[in-house]
Amino acid sequence: MPDNVSDEVAAAVFFKAMTAQYLVQKTYKVKAGDVVLVHAAAGGVGQILAGWAKALGAFVVGTVGSQAKVAAAKAAGCDAVVDYSKPNWVEEFLKATGGKKANVVYDSVAKETFLGSLDCAAPFGTVALFGAASGPAPVSYTHLTLPTI
Repeated sequence: MPDNVSDEVAAAVFFKAMTAQYLVQKTYKVKAGDVVLVHAAAGGVGQILAGWAKALGAFVVGTVGSQAKVAAAKAAGCDAVVDYSKPNWVEEFLKATGGKKANVVYDSVAKETFLGSLDCAAPFGTVALFGAASGPAPVSYTHLTLPTI
């Protein structure tokens, strides 16, 4: 490890990469031709996810929380970048994909994005909620009645 990289930084990068590896290879195995939505694409895990999915041949749309982060998401490998702080971000995602929905959505934001993530997912697609940067996802399971086994 180079002297200018602290042990803390090295460990953080390693664990972000491990998270991305699990998401891209185990949670949903990204393939060439897939449409992939990566939330927080300018963040640590998001940049790795976007670049990895792009290297596997996917069409990658990243989201960011502000216009200031667009360049970082594009540099990470996103084909298109959408600002999820805008109310029409789902429509912007669909515009970027030519109306195609995502085979997989990787959502680490949650509260601000989760319901839109569901709207962006293709039928029988995968939505992987793996963080809650903006707070818990606005979904309640209290209305469900589970069968007694």
